Amino acid sequence: MLDCIPKLKLKATPRVMAIKDKKRQQVSTRIRTILVPTDFSEHSNSALKCAMSFARQFKARIVLLHVIEKQDVYPDVYYPKMLTPEQIKLAAEKGMYRVCGQCRLKKPLLREIIVKEGVPHQMICQTALDQKADIIVIATRGRTGLAHVFLGSTTERVVRHAPCLVLVVRIS
Repeated sequence: MLDCIPKLKLKATPRVMAIKDKKRQQVSTRIRTILVPTDFSEHSNSALKCAMSFARQFKARIVLLHVIEKQDVYPDVYYPKMLTPEQIKLAAEKGMYRVCGQCRLKKPLLREIIVKEGVPHQMICQTALDQKADIIVIATRGRTGLAHVFLGSTTERVVRHAPCLVLVVRIS
């Protein structure tokens, strides 16, 4: 049973029903590839554990993604000890392997680890297309009020623009 979603019972042949259009035609979709974006937070680790439960239940494989936000580069005068892009990517890759170790994610459940640079929600949606993901399992912190207005929500943008199903995991 899925540890991350209490009281959810799945049948022997797991299928997900998705609404295709306004006429409410239902299309059966088999889950084979699960995309899990991570920012190395505890919330993301919880979403990964949930995705691992899904992957076991659906006999699917996980693609783990981290997006490095593109930053404006300032001269060495302002930030003399700034990391180079190569050092940042290497640190992110090490972080991905650390997350896999913490959550005990390994092959055959893990299909691929990907580190990209760009705007997070755009890269998540593009990776979902590239990897032919059937579902994205993503965490949210559940910010409200001014924090949500000013900081925005990567998760919200992914839900709006994703080319596939999205499961949002909120840890209270």
